[in-house]
Amino acid sequence: MFSSRCYAVFIFLTLVRITCLQGQEYYSPRAVIIEDLIEHIARNTVETLDYHTLFDNLFLALENPVNINTASREDLEKLQLLTDFQIASLHKYIKEKGPMLSIYELPQVYGFSVGLAQLLEPLFSFDTSPRIMDITGQKYRSSHQLLSRVSAVLQEQKGFTDIPDSVLAEKPNARYLGNRLKIMTKYRYQLGDKLMIGYNGEKDAGEPFFSGENKHGFDFNSVYFQVNDVWKFKNIMAGDYQIKTGQGVSLWSGLAFGKSPDIINIRRKGTVLNHYTSVDENRFMRGASATIGLGEVDITAFFSRKGIDANIIEDSLEAEPLFTSFQSSGYHRTPGEFYDKDAVQETVLGGYISWNHKQFHLGGTMVSYFFDAAPVRLHYPQKQFDFTGNQNTNLGMDYTVSLNRMIFFGELGYSTFSGTIGILNGASFDLHEQVSLSVLHRYFDKRFYAHYGNAFSESSDNNNEHGIYMGLEVRPFPHWRLTGYLDAYSFPWLTSQTSAPSSGYDYHLQAEYSSRHKLKAYIRLRHKAKPSDNTLENVISSSIEIARKSHVRFHISYPVADGLSFQNRLEISHYKKGAGGREYGYLAYHDIIYKPPSFPLSFSFRYSMFDTESYFSRIYNYEHDVLYSFSIPSFFDRGIRTYLNARWKIGRHVDLWFKYALTCYRDRETISSGMNEIDGNKKSDLRIQLRLKF
Repeated sequence: MFSSRCYAVFIFLTLVRITCLQGQEYYSPRAVIIEDLIEHIARNTVETLDYHTLFDNLFLALENPVNINTASREDLEKLQLLTDFQIASLHKYIKEKGPMLSIYELPQVYGFSVGLAQLLEPLFSFDTSPRIMDITGQKYRSSHQLLSRVSAVLQEQKGFTDIPDSVLAEKPNARYLGNRLKIMTKYRYQLGDKLMIGYNGEKDAGEPFFSGENKHGFDFNSVYFQVNDVWKFKNIMAGDYQIKTGQGVSLWSGLAFGKSPDIINIRRKGTVLNHYTSVDENRFMRGASATIGLGEVDITAFFSRKGIDANIIEDSLEAEPLFTSFQSSGYHRTPGEFYDKDAVQETVLGGYISWNHKQFHLGGTMVSYFFDAAPVRLHYPQKQFDFTGNQNTNLGMDYTVSLNRMIFFGELGYSTFSGTIGILNGASFDLHEQVSLSVLHRYFDKRFYAHYGNAFSESSDNNNEHGIYMGLEVRPFPHWRLTGYLDAYSFPWLTSQTSAPSSGYDYHLQAEYSSRHKLKAYIRLRHKAKPSDNTLENVISSSIEIARKSHVRFHISYPVADGLSFQNRLEISHYKKGAGGREYGYLAYHDIIYKPPSFPLSFSFRYSMFDTESYFSRIYNYEHDVLYSFSIPSFFDRGIRTYLNARWKIGRHVDLWFKYALTCYRDRETISSGMNEIDGNKKSDLRIQLRLKF
């Protein structure tokens, strides 16, 4: 299956480019620094995460650089780029040495390197004057941004084909109600970091637009209003917002990273309240909230009421509607999907109180949610302990203690629905200037339920899990970083994949090299051993087997000229389940990234080849995309993938993005299945986006 010729070409290109590196300098313009930072974080995960909030925090810092001399811990945590030790070390340095005068002083701070200082330079200012709180517009710059995007699959998919009315009358869900276009619009007004007002609207491909159920336009509409630092109030929020407390055991509706090579940043952190800028149609709050600061004590109160998607049981004879599960896709393309849209009214209210005293933090969470419908318990053993009823309250107590080069953190959560607990405790140790260690333990009872919980775990539900994680980072030589972690876990009760209690583990090893000439390379090994049922034909009982997945990746990025850089990647996958046969796969690509410092056009081009034996040996791959769009698709079977992603800065106030991607499969006559099926072996995606700034 593997082509030695392809490997030879790949290695040859890599070696040729390395010889061109000496004396080269690569300059990344301020206009694209956010894209670089997001890729820096996104490359460490294979999860499809919502980066909209992270992007907004970075964009805000770029437009209004954070004053490094007065920045609070919370201000620095928003960037998701610094560890707890680096933040503490920075504050200690400024306290002892006085205000920093330039970015060149940052590498003198314990835990900071020249490379990290270069990465952070556009996000920081070095103003040494006292901070003046003024919302008149004289101190803080105001800005407007209007962004609109249209994207589509160019080949005809089954759900958009013409169907006779007679067939449609019998099968109303056999065709999508809308056209193939996916459309998104965003507007934001911003007055420094003091006032934010915005609107987000989106329709997915197949959803009606100014017709049918969406006579007024978009399928999803979101509005927010946020004002900061008014009298005693740190935040006042109205409309759509996110709330994050503690370690996510009880409540965390925003972005949260899982296991990654950044083994020290395992503690959940971020602003308790923040406006909502994403287009996830279910996981957010809609109502009002505020945080008031009383010295070392912050008190947050919030209220939310909105409709959420759920699989409603039709023709129910009960007094109130019944549903089998919540829906999270956000798709409303057929009459059946519209039937489930906003089917359940969710009311959420609660509060969070925190005490921050020097190196000590203590917080308490209370959140209650009520539904106007009740979930039905399905008669499967796996579903025996699922949430039933129409209300629940979660109580949580979290802490963080910083002691010199040690940080301890955790949260204890309680669910009134079942009277059970979820608990998480962790610690990070800066053992030496070149050695850091992290450890985390979690236990979630099989009956524990937190509707908006999002803690560090293997499963996404934060229940029926017991695990321990250990990570180590070593910096043995200048420019080198070695990281590794081991996570072992067990499921005391049945899961959706297993019909008996089970256990598994995964580990990660990575060696990374970064040079002063902007060459970056790493080699990574990741292995996961997860339990899964093996149901044999003509056999009533089933047995648990271990599905083993391994990925080995080599990645290198390097400059070749001013504004021009290349990236190469080779990744090999391996899959084996129980006594079954082994499967292998590979993916290789070459990137050309052109971002000149003084030319209005920039682009990234990729040509990749992939070959895997099945979906189980699939490989995930991060892709460059237009602003506010993030893509980490998976690749399996045999084919090629290429794309061109370009940005044209038309003028001072106008930017135009364009992305065209083509995937060609060698051994397929159709792509995808069901309503998304394409008759043929090619799939083309087109995305166009326009942004106005004034």
